[in-house]
Amino acid sequence: MTHLLGIDNRKASPTKDEEIRVPVTVIECPPLKILSVRFYKKNPYGSFVAKEIWLKPAKELMRTLSLPKNIPDAKELEQINPDDYSEITVLVHTQPRFAGVGKKKPEIIEMKISGGNQDKLAFIKAHADKDILFEEVFKEAQLVDLHAVTKGKGIQGPVRRFGISLKQKKTEKGRRQPGSRGGWRGQQHTMYRTAYAGQMGYHFRTQINTQIFKIATKPEEIKPS
Repeated sequence: MTHLLGIDNRKASPTKDEEIRVPVTVIECPPLKILSVRFYKKNPYGSFVAKEIWLKPAKELMRTLSLPKNIPDAKELEQINPDDYSEITVLVHTQPRFAGVGKKKPEIIEMKISGGNQDKLAFIKAHADKDILFEEVFKEAQLVDLHAVTKGKGIQGPVRRFGISLKQKKTEKGRRQPGSRGGWRGQQHTMYRTAYAGQMGYHFRTQINTQIFKIATKPEEIKPS
């Protein structure tokens, strides 16, 4: 993390048009690469993968999955009629060897592409043997939603997990437990709102409306001396 000094341009902010200090996070984003293209069709029970075309895989993918031996050529994309399918998605893989994290095993994610099926197929053909760069997808000053998994803390008690207060020191039922189990206690049922021990952390969370301040390829542009 670092911070920026800038002019506040939010309409309803009490510090509008004043210089403020903004905390920012610097994230290294190596390019993605397309691994396969999935074509979906619909039936009465939902969508299913009607066809999947694999592209030439990278060597480091052998660490993650065992790929089929006879992988069809990407030229098969030219014979596809996008109007025959309800949805087109891509399987992409990360390239952590380009980042300074000391990791080699890539992650594989299925992603949607915006636009109609014709636009999706055109984008896939243009990037079949090329990297998908961050600056091709996002722009500066754009608002984005971030998805991540929080740090796992294992099984924790209700005092740490929900911040309930301790009971008096001379209680005989345990100080770090809730005082009442709620109104449903008589039905052999504990209400889900009652604070009890359980899993803390390792949860999927979304942070909305995060602004991209700067996109650059040189470190000195991001963090000048």
